Amino acid sequence: MKSITTVALIAGAVFVCSNAWAQDAPAEAEAAEAAPVVMKGWTDGQAPQVSPKDFVPQLSTEEAYTERYTFKITPDTGGHIDIDMTLSNLGWGDGHGATRIKVERPNKPKYEFSKKVDRDKWTTSEDSLDLSIAGTTLKSLGPNAFEIEHVDGDTKLMLKFQNNVPTWMPGRGKIDVKDGGFFKFHVLAPRATVTGKMFHEGEWHEIKSTARTYADHTATNVAPFDLANRFSYFRAYEGDVTLVWREIKLGEEHGGESLTWILVGYKDQLVFADAGANLKYGSIREDETNGYRLPYAVQIDGTNAKDSIKLIMKGKRVKKTDLLANYGPAAKAVAGAVSNPFRYSFPCTFTLQMTIQGVSVQVKGKGSYTIDYVK
Repeated sequence: MKSITTVALIAGAVFVCSNAWAQDAPAEAEAAEAAPVVMKGWTDGQAPQVSPKDFVPQLSTEEAYTERYTFKITPDTGGHIDIDMTLSNLGWGDGHGATRIKVERPNKPKYEFSKKVDRDKWTTSEDSLDLSIAGTTLKSLGPNAFEIEHVDGDTKLMLKFQNNVPTWMPGRGKIDVKDGGFFKFHVLAPRATVTGKMFHEGEWHEIKSTARTYADHTATNVAPFDLANRFSYFRAYEGDVTLVWREIKLGEEHGGESLTWILVGYKDQLVFADAGANLKYGSIREDETNGYRLPYAVQIDGTNAKDSIKLIMKGKRVKKTDLLANYGPAAKAVAGAVSNPFRYSFPCTFTLQMTIQGVSVQVKGKGSYTIDYVK
């Protein structure tokens, strides 16, 4: 991505030298449908201060319970590292733990690891985040620092994460739907610096990611296809600016509301966040194979006291992925009976327009937004 042309900090606010707003709102804008409220969203209730204790696993015996810790790391030398640690009751039995790791480095052997274990084969602390699954340990080192250590035979991976932008959660960090259903979301690291090393195939390799790492924590007792029709998301690092957006479009049985949040960081500060932002989709085209509506333009408007932002994204093309493609025939038949999940990724240009503490800001860049339709 290209860096911002000029950035400075004036009177505690972000400042970018730019012209007036450069783009209009997307044409054919489609607002979220009004629906009877039968749930509580991110902003319905008091927003507590986020704490490391919020990340401790809260095990449930409900069949649809799933809790996941996700880390996405872009090393300075290129490539990518994905780490997922999951607790789940899905399938046979309760309390399974699973770890998935993928390390890709330029001109180096790829490393992939995936293992699922029963409840008595993984451990966790009740007082702080200290989770160990399948030779992989995730531990909190304080409010904005974490470490991951992984051992698989001769392969070793040791990483330390230091947040550049502090941990955050949308509103009260939770959506409540009928029959005791919930969905929790915490942004463990909107942006972090990672240092560490890896031993693989007889060699040690240094790993460093300067402010290009993201991590989150989710927990739910509702299956995705029972909770929502779609999940949308976007993340970008443009110079010193961090931008993260998420949306959940609840199913009609939960009121059908679109719940959108957005955050903006600058250097080591969270300068804007709105847990109840407004989303509009535009330039709609239909996937004729399944009827899903694909927006080639997205607009998000957010407010926080006197501050406001507008994010406009314009998709150039779309990549479609069948999320059941890697399932076995039997599993695919069972899952396909209740869900029809496809992922649509849109490479895009974006313009972020902000007024923070009375100062006007404009940031442009390139990225990719994604929409997962699940039914």
